[in-house]
Amino acid sequence: MAFAAALVGGLWWTATWDGAADIAPAGTLAFARHFVHFGLWKGYGAGDFVSAPHDLAATALEPGDILLGANPHCVYGYWSHVTIVLDRDSVLGHDLCSGLYRAHLAECAGYRHLRVLRPRLPAAARAAAATRAAALIGEPFALAARRDDPRLWTCAKTIYAVYRECDFDLSGGETLVRPDAIAAAAGTAPVDVVMEFRR
Repeated sequence: MAFAAALVGGLWWTATWDGAADIAPAGTLAFARHFVHFGLWKGYGAGDFVSAPHDLAATALEPGDILLGANPHCVYGYWSHVTIVLDRDSVLGHDLCSGLYRAHLAECAGYRHLRVLRPRLPAAARAAAATRAAALIGEPFALAARRDDPRLWTCAKTIYAVYRECDFDLSGGETLVRPDAIAAAAGTAPVDVVMEFRR
């Protein structure tokens, strides 16, 4: 009986969320409420993708570059996804069924707003971060994974982890690292915006 009451109370608590769709709060409980409300009740998920993808010039990207993707109405916040360039044609992919996998660069081309970040590190250090990311292929993906949990990975947590080894903390102090945190931390860390695409 107590479980049923807690379940009904939790569903009511998430269904009555009145925050903005594109601004995901940073607090763990508030973010969970936002995520369930807009993902489950509103069905926004990863947002609205474009039908005409961007022309990503693979030759301009380097291993270790960080790609941020944004779509309207994403449950995570403004930035709905973040990944890392592994090599000329591939990035680290994230999927609930497949876990972390090697994805083709074209999978990132459907976002309405793309931003490419490049940490101010030697190319060899950025390439080493890409190699660390590639070593995570096959690990399980979760929609929410705490920053220091070694068992589960989110898109933002992978970026945090591979660059944390280079003394770059891109978590913004968040326990559940979101793509928005990576974007915000890039404003204070030595990171350059090297490309931007908008639709």
